[in-house]
Amino acid sequence: MVGAIILSVICILSQPRFELPVEEGASSAASVGWPEGESASLPDLRPGETADDRIENTSPVIETELLRTKYGFLPARGNSYRLTVSESGEYRVRADSAILRPYLIVRGGSGEVLAEDDFTHLQFLPEVVLQLDAGEVYRVEVASIYGDPGPYRVAVDRPTRPDEDLPAAALGYAESALAKVEEAQPDPSPALGIALHRLTFLLQQSGQLDPAIKVARRALAVREEVLGNHPDTATSAMMLGRQYQAKRSWAKALPCFERALAIKEVIYGSTHIEVADVLAKIALAQYYLRDYDAGRAVLEREIKVRDAVLDPDDLSIAMPLNSLGLVCKKLGDHESARRLYERAIRVRESHVGPEHPSLGTSLRNLGLLLEGRGEYAAAQVIFERLVRIDEKALDPEDPKLASSLECLASTLMYLSDYAAARQLVERVLRIHEKAFGPDHPKTAFSANLLGRILDSQGDKAGARLSYERAVRIREKTLGPDHFITAMSMSNLAGVLHSLGDHGTARPTASFSPKDCRRCGSKYRRKAVASRWSCARKRRPSRDFCPACSRDSSSRAQTRPT
Repeated sequence: MVGAIILSVICILSQPRFELPVEEGASSAASVGWPEGESASLPDLRPGETADDRIENTSPVIETELLRTKYGFLPARGNSYRLTVSESGEYRVRADSAILRPYLIVRGGSGEVLAEDDFTHLQFLPEVVLQLDAGEVYRVEVASIYGDPGPYRVAVDRPTRPDEDLPAAALGYAESALAKVEEAQPDPSPALGIALHRLTFLLQQSGQLDPAIKVARRALAVREEVLGNHPDTATSAMMLGRQYQAKRSWAKALPCFERALAIKEVIYGSTHIEVADVLAKIALAQYYLRDYDAGRAVLEREIKVRDAVLDPDDLSIAMPLNSLGLVCKKLGDHESARRLYERAIRVRESHVGPEHPSLGTSLRNLGLLLEGRGEYAAAQVIFERLVRIDEKALDPEDPKLASSLECLASTLMYLSDYAAARQLVERVLRIHEKAFGPDHPKTAFSANLLGRILDSQGDKAGARLSYERAVRIREKTLGPDHFITAMSMSNLAGVLHSLGDHGTARPTASFSPKDCRRCGSKYRRKAVASRWSCARKRRPSRDFCPACSRDSSSRAQTRPT
């Protein structure tokens, strides 16, 4: 029963676009209107029945505009059926195959396409649901994407409520289908690649990343051997790259994306939207690998491709513009970053208006850039706009709103408007306490920021309470020797010193004794020297005593380049 309901999983990933003319002399089902008497010669497909059939290399070419646009690398071939219903109403048509990749089309009496699909049901079964009238004659077409031959199944029934256990059952069915394909075709074949790719997707959907990676590797190897530079090979390379991306294994994901790019460049050329989509993935991997120069070149190429094939203000250009802005900022090219953020904002505004939440990322990035350049008044304007947008779109206690409020409060602090900044941070603290609890790192961040504001206002006692709370949370969640804990300890030590509590300030300003990794001696690390940027640049000093740290710094400075 499960097999009849689930049929088989279908690959969900959108395939490359490449148009080839229909082979000369091949019959086609793409004509508008049916030849006289053709419908009577087609096999009947009735509601409640399942038809098992087979597509051959000589089967007619099946075409629609969407099918050619989406899967036009090779002509799709398939079979047609005559469908009539005795009662008007809503009907569901599904297709399935363990060997090939089906595409489903339903046409009206004049040959017009009423519905078509490749992966709607649970994102891996081709299915269409549509209203059919009694007495009318419809045409159901099942095509094999890229024209691969093989068996399939098509069924018509009434829609029912989805079975909540269907995804788990589908995973078991996919594993069973893979075993059947391996038994029938022990050597590498396109059918084996399809079965492996489907199983990879379902394992990923169920959160089983390690098994998914294992299967994805095999799927890619099979398709490399059998298909070579084929859209399915590129799809498997992208799938494997996404598995590594989900595990944050960027060094392993990058070669997968680069292999997919090489294939798509062969198929489509260097200026195609499919190429741009892969370039975006490559740039993402390079960003997290901190190869900013390479990432910048890739993003610039992606934007050039999109500008060439799309409208200059197409919404899809906004994301790479924002990404390139981030990379330029990392490289210190703030002027270019500013221009890119501003263009990304203009593109989104042209589509969604000036107050849409999708503007938030670019506005936040632009505001942080301006703040980092010391343009606090300009940053304040940006962050105030960001807060207005979030207050309209989000719940008053949404943590995302709290993030925007923090940005504005930080800028107000630079402008010495401590009273306004304090109100904002106290609101942020309440949001974080309610959303995450009193002992969460975000709550500690807000408490530490509030301590800084109170300290700047001269409220040393209030600042002490806030810093003590931040230290307690960070010691509990991050540990006493974490460099972020050191920031709060340093702030607390400064306030205690100002209050004249030197006895408490001295031990607060140091970590617990540590063993030097180099000489083995006991030492204490001063928290006051552990600011965020310094801690990242002087990471060895957190493991060595002061003498060994100075020796490490000296040798690092004289290291040949």
